[in-house]
Amino acid sequence: MTWRRWGVAVAAAALAWGAATGTAAAQPSQAEALAAALRTDPVYLTDQLPREVPRSTAPAFAAAARRTGVPTFVLVLPQQSWDGLLGTVHDRLGRDGLYVLVGPNGVESARTFGVSAPATDASDIALYSLPYDAGALRSFQAFTDAVASGPQRAATRADQLRAEYGNTGKDVAPFYIDRTDRQNQGFLTGVLLTSVPLSVLLIGLYVRRKRSRTGLRLPESAAAAALAATVLLGAPQVFDQKVDGPQQAPTQADLTTRLDRVAAGLQHAAVYSDPESPQVLDASQQAELARRIAAYTPGPVKIAVVPQLSDDESAGDQSVFAAGLHRRLHQKGIYVIADPLRGDVHVYDFGIPVDAARLTLDLPMSLAYDHDDNPAVDHRLGQRLDQLMTYLGTVPHSDPAPDGPDDPPEPVAGHRLPPLFHGDFWPGLFMGALAAGLLLGITAAVTGAAGAFARGRRRAAKGQEAPAHPTAGWLSRTAGSEVKALAEEVAAAQDDAPGRERAWECLDAAMLLTGGPGRHDGPQPGPADLAAATVLARAGRAALAGRTYRTLCAVNPLHGPAVDGAHACAACRPGRGSAALDARRLTLPGPRGSGRVPYEKAPGPLPAARDGISRLVATTKEYASVR
Repeated sequence: MTWRRWGVAVAAAALAWGAATGTAAAQPSQAEALAAALRTDPVYLTDQLPREVPRSTAPAFAAAARRTGVPTFVLVLPQQSWDGLLGTVHDRLGRDGLYVLVGPNGVESARTFGVSAPATDASDIALYSLPYDAGALRSFQAFTDAVASGPQRAATRADQLRAEYGNTGKDVAPFYIDRTDRQNQGFLTGVLLTSVPLSVLLIGLYVRRKRSRTGLRLPESAAAAALAATVLLGAPQVFDQKVDGPQQAPTQADLTTRLDRVAAGLQHAAVYSDPESPQVLDASQQAELARRIAAYTPGPVKIAVVPQLSDDESAGDQSVFAAGLHRRLHQKGIYVIADPLRGDVHVYDFGIPVDAARLTLDLPMSLAYDHDDNPAVDHRLGQRLDQLMTYLGTVPHSDPAPDGPDDPPEPVAGHRLPPLFHGDFWPGLFMGALAAGLLLGITAAVTGAAGAFARGRRRAAKGQEAPAHPTAGWLSRTAGSEVKALAEEVAAAQDDAPGRERAWECLDAAMLLTGGPGRHDGPQPGPADLAAATVLARAGRAALAGRTYRTLCAVNPLHGPAVDGAHACAACRPGRGSAALDARRLTLPGPRGSGRVPYEKAPGPLPAARDGISRLVATTKEYASVR
């Protein structure tokens, strides 16, 4: 049987049923029509989903069905309410076996009648083991593989999948990306292609100029070229998806079978009700519609009660479907497309002398849609189509209009994704260049801030320097800055701040030696007094910071505290050797260029530093009172 002949088999079943019952107007129920189709072939694919499940994939469904090991009857139908359908089809067919109902997205229901097969477990395996974009055929193949594995294995696998995916909200990662994802991939590739190598070039040039070097060198240029080549060659390997879905492209026969079937049904009748859909018109309603259509004088009326789906041959466009019927019937008339699943009604005029706008643009909403708060299961199509015939009688006559809409069917887009270097790839190149400029700006800002911070740290560290042989200028600057800093910190400290008493003692003693921060009048302190003031100021600041110490490094008091149990700091610990310690010992400029003097022999209180801070404070006060 050819696909085209198979496409009209269900319609022929309706006529056969009427002949068998002796009632010409009789219409088989949905279950009766589907059972008649399964008698012809145990695998029935609807002709209403050519863009999603083409009928040309029927051999693949049949091959999968044979793997179950039991008689298997398969129905692939559009999405609808399927409650009890499999049981009713079995009753009409009268054959035991595994009955499977497959929708556009996969296995929807499965039941066994008189055979043993893990239908429920296999359904759950098909549901949970595949992503939502696996497609109807792959879902059915997973189902039949589970059935063929046997009840025990199917049960174990189903329990594992239910525990992992059943109520956890976790989903299997999709198999495919869509065209929006490909555009995003192209955009990202464009961004990387310009931003990465350009950033290397710009930042390399910036660094060289910061170091007083001019121009780019070969390493930066080679690295940029290598990165650009890596993106160009690597992106197609990473983004290697070629198609956006599992569907097989429909053949021309897939796209015309349903139109041929409906046109054949309307060739000698005014009303055609899709046999594989729920029947929303009973025999009496169809007879009444036929009577009223026969009495309509402006011209023929054709009513097709057929679902309009986004995956059908017309991509869900009722006007395209109506135009296709008109082309096949070669008959002027008013064509009515009524959807038994949604209840929508659309009317198109092909050459009848009536006001066509009243049929399309001005069709009352109550006739076009079932708007009740509680819509009926049959969408009241029988009543509304009867009212439509009444409305047609009120539409005024006019000159014959053109033959109505004749839009060509929407092309079937292949499932091949567009190239990676296409579409949003080009804006990505521009955005990548902007990103490289932004990165350069951020780099400059960060390095500038880091440089300023480092310079501040160096300045702060420089304030804590303790050279072994300081100059008179260094001693003057350091003593002034340290005493000033201690004075400010003491003034800002709370009265009960820890270490504040020690800090006051150190500040008082240091000011006795220097006369206070910023002093310029009177005799200037000598190098030894400046060194002692620096040692006192640093000890006071350390006390305010919670690091109070009593003993000082005997090698160089400017080093700060001595290690516990020793008379030197960690850097001047015993065991370094006398020569090394002599090199680190503090010396001061002598009077009038007479050479350097060890601090222990310097005039003033500084030699008392060997006995600790307290002794240095006391000696300073005695020294100041005598001076």
